[in-house]
Amino acid sequence: MIYKKLRTGLLQALGLVILGVVSGIVINTLRPDAIFWFGNPAAGHQSREITLEEARDLYKGGHVFFLDARDSWSYKEGHLPGAVHCPPDEIDRHLASIVPRLTDSTTFVTYCDGVECHLGAELAASLKKRGINDVRVLSNGWRLWLNAGYPVEKERP
Repeated sequence: MIYKKLRTGLLQALGLVILGVVSGIVINTLRPDAIFWFGNPAAGHQSREITLEEARDLYKGGHVFFLDARDSWSYKEGHLPGAVHCPPDEIDRHLASIVPRLTDSTTFVTYCDGVECHLGAELAASLKKRGINDVRVLSNGWRLWLNAGYPVEKERP
């Protein structure tokens, strides 16, 4: 009798654990800021990282095109000067307006916010896969730029 109750309880507990794991996987997959199970998907397409100072120098020289990989709300709240909002999963929609801005001296700099954010690297990898080679990633770009007191823009209502 006790063995049967113990067995039933263990099976129910196992069922709850399996249900929790499956639910977690489904929810993580649907989130735009999902946790990567097996590393960063952009890892196979390493882009050169750029320092804050290098990005500022390119900006001052007029040789940079910033691409903001963050969500639209964050972009509207503030972004690097002249940045175009372009999340990695929307690259094909924005590519037609980006390509005409290519010049021999223009460097594309992708960024997002936070040291754990990989959206900038994903966006850079997407651009490289589509033939745009001069792409750099400014890791934690929004936070670094903002904290340095460099100019920012906000989307007007």
